[in-house]
Amino acid sequence: MSWYLKNGKDSDVILYSKSRLTRNLSKVKFNTANDSKDQKKVYEILKKITPKLGYNLKFIDYNTIDELTKKSLLEKNIITKEFYNFKDNYKAIIINDEENIAIQVNGQDQIVLQVFQSGKSIEETTKLIIELDKKLEKLVNYAFNEKYGYLSPNLMNIGTGLKETVKLHLPGLNITNNIRKVRNAVNNLGITMNEEEGDIFEISTTQIIGTTEENIKESIKPIIANIIENERKLRKYLIKNTEDIEDEILRDFGIIAYSNKIKDEEYQNLISMVKMGVDLGILEKIDDTKMKKILNYSNPYTLAKYLGQDITNLDIEKERAKILKEIINK
Repeated sequence: MSWYLKNGKDSDVILYSKSRLTRNLSKVKFNTANDSKDQKKVYEILKKITPKLGYNLKFIDYNTIDELTKKSLLEKNIITKEFYNFKDNYKAIIINDEENIAIQVNGQDQIVLQVFQSGKSIEETTKLIIELDKKLEKLVNYAFNEKYGYLSPNLMNIGTGLKETVKLHLPGLNITNNIRKVRNAVNNLGITMNEEEGDIFEISTTQIIGTTEENIKESIKPIIANIIENERKLRKYLIKNTEDIEDEILRDFGIIAYSNKIKDEEYQNLISMVKMGVDLGILEKIDDTKMKKILNYSNPYTLAKYLGQDITNLDIEKERAKILKEIINK
């Protein structure tokens, strides 16, 4: 089973945790130099050593992946926008069946390790990515400087190269207009916070140079704990003190459960209210596993990939309504 369909700790608030490490090889030019010979060399080195890494990882030439699959991987955050857009004839992905480990080869950085896990799992993702990094470092020579740490063409990635990210569902903080306070507070602590549709927020560490992997990991943990506590309190407050919230949850569930079409511009906000209803015990028909499927298969390219059809041949709004009904009633 793919990692994003599994249950996780504190998954009422934390959708998933991700650890990322950027690395480059010594004695080859950075990819920003656009040297195709060196890019090919990096590609061949990573292809050769993949079987030695373990974890059931497979080396896949990026150019052999169809566009629908690429966009589905992008939707699921398994590849980054930077990697998707970076022009290189020797790009590859090293990935396992669960898709919880994904290594991007020959983006702006030559090697980007990513480890994912549902829920609040920064300890687990950090431990696994460091373990993977140590295995890789025994097989290749990294570009490293005693003073600055691991080197990169991107100044933001020099040093440890580690970035910790947590994706959160925060309808309580957002509806009560407390999200700005949270954003200001985390920014003052050197953490970035970005907003997406459907009350989804992503917080990430920014300090990489002049610190350690342990310090980076520890810097985000109390922030996550505080956000979880406040979000849960505000959800309970909304249900107790705002008459319309429960009605809105039930109406939005009705749209998802009974509509023949669910529009692209509305589905994320509908799902946000339904998820809050599930997490508060208002919608008992949907368990956490079903909610994970709803979150995943409502996205257009991932839905088309699941159906095995070209997205241009689909009425995606109709198919979205159909698959969500199937998930709810199964």
